[in-house]
Amino acid sequence: MWKRFGFLSPGLVIVLALVGFARQGQGLERGGTLILAIPVREGLVLCGDRWITDQTGARVGEETKIKPVGERAAFVISGRVGLDLNTNPRTVLFDAHQLTEQFLKDKDVETADWEDYATTLRSAFQGALERVPFAQWPESRWGSQSFLQVLIFYIDSQHQLQGVYVRLQYLKQQPPMIDVSLKRMVRGQFTHALPIPIGNQRVYRELESGHAPAFDDLRRSAIIQRFIKGTLPVDSATSSEAISFARMVISATSTRARLLPGPYEPVGPDCDCFVLSKEGLVPIPDH
Repeated sequence: MWKRFGFLSPGLVIVLALVGFARQGQGLERGGTLILAIPVREGLVLCGDRWITDQTGARVGEETKIKPVGERAAFVISGRVGLDLNTNPRTVLFDAHQLTEQFLKDKDVETADWEDYATTLRSAFQGALERVPFAQWPESRWGSQSFLQVLIFYIDSQHQLQGVYVRLQYLKQQPPMIDVSLKRMVRGQFTHALPIPIGNQRVYRELESGHAPAFDDLRRSAIIQRFIKGTLPVDSATSSEAISFARMVISATSTRARLLPGPYEPVGPDCDCFVLSKEGLVPIPDH
């Protein structure tokens, strides 16, 4: 069940940034991500590209986008994850990664108050909006496409995989509208090796149900066929297979997403992969 934390707030002002370069004092957007979460026999595979891009699509840095929380949890964030002003030094107005790490610090993720987290996320975003003029507010993505989404995965005390999904929507208007919704993932979502794509899903959706000839070779791949339908029982899926699948999809998104119609949001060709199991979050070397 979704829980919502929405509001209309008069007199707010904002600009969102991922990392980029604009005129001095203007806001910047950080965007362009693909992360795949895949339930497997050992627990959960998490793979994400490394690029940080600005609002023009230019690569301005790299980072590991899978963030550990203690010994048995991790979170990932996609969408417009940061709001900065291009001052010298750069002024951070809102950073969803930092906020999430701060909220979860010294907490047991299994008993964390996620409604309080949703309220904290909304308040921080609102506070950032109040610091810049309307002309610098980010463009809105109200509707099916989230402005920002946070997924937290963890292994509970019964060694079961659990997940929480928080979605923030924002409508650029005066006054602006912000809506934060919260959903707990159910055990049934982890019974099959059904990949959960987070971020730029264009190539993933093409492989899942499209017909573009430029992707026929990938659709014929045995490893793509094994995972893309999501019908593989989790006990039959290994982490090494899921990692091979994720690396193929992330690489293809980096090199071929521009072949599909729609806006181009670049992701990096390489990725970081981790396995979250009852032993903890284990990084997988990039061969």
